[in-house]
Amino acid sequence: MTPMKILSNLLLLVILALLLPGCSRSKEVAPPPPEELRILSWVNAANSILSELGCKDKIAAVDRHGRMLPGFEDVPTVASGSAVSREVLKKHRINCAIVWYYQQELAERLRQENIAVITVEPLTLENYPELIRSLGALCGKPARAEELICRYEQTVYLPLTAEPTAQRVYFELYAPWKSVSTDGFTGQLLKRCNLTFAVEAPRGGTVAPEAVCAGAPEVIFYVDGFGASEELSARPALRNTPAVRNQRIYAVPRLLVSEGAAPEELIRFIKEKLNHK
Repeated sequence: MTPMKILSNLLLLVILALLLPGCSRSKEVAPPPPEELRILSWVNAANSILSELGCKDKIAAVDRHGRMLPGFEDVPTVASGSAVSREVLKKHRINCAIVWYYQQELAERLRQENIAVITVEPLTLENYPELIRSLGALCGKPARAEELICRYEQTVYLPLTAEPTAQRVYFELYAPWKSVSTDGFTGQLLKRCNLTFAVEAPRGGTVAPEAVCAGAPEVIFYVDGFGASEELSARPALRNTPAVRNQRIYAVPRLLVSEGAAPEELIRFIKEKLNHK
């Protein structure tokens, strides 16, 4: 075989290697008509929106986190993480699934079962209305979706008061020093409450106790069931902060911290606590 022939064959192999992964991806499956929808959802934000649209009956099943939403106690829980069996999909006649952007392998498995997949991208203040609009279109409720968008925007985009009144806040999530990301969806919502973060936290990261102490938080929030006021008050880095001295430590219902599940309720809750001095 000549060098030119060998080079040509190698080039062909490279091209095939680049093309085959894309070829192996299942084709997108069109969602069924609204009246036939049987949805399995991994996204609480979508579950909440569907419920507000008056379409909770179209949710046939949820993952294990879906039960935290009010009124979802009777919805079957059939998935943990990205694990769900073919038998379960058939039993509940699932024909549409809602997944997060990072569940790509799950989405591919569902498409192979001829299930329509809706992928939810990382939420922001700006794209949340588009999620409402797309789910409204899916369920045949575009007018109701626009009403929800209007209500959301009126709550989220209320004018902020003068900056000097902003209070310094430390918001702890599910483990010690695991703080709300200041550039994530929940962090963006909190910024609409006229507060400042005692310490800036990266997405999904932890913060140093010394940094929180130096930030002198005036209010501390933590997720209900994942902490206690007494434990937080006893931490060396927190016990001399204004929040501890003034006993301004508040448990936040877990539902409000589930990304996108209750953005308006979260804003109202945080503003109420900030105004309670």
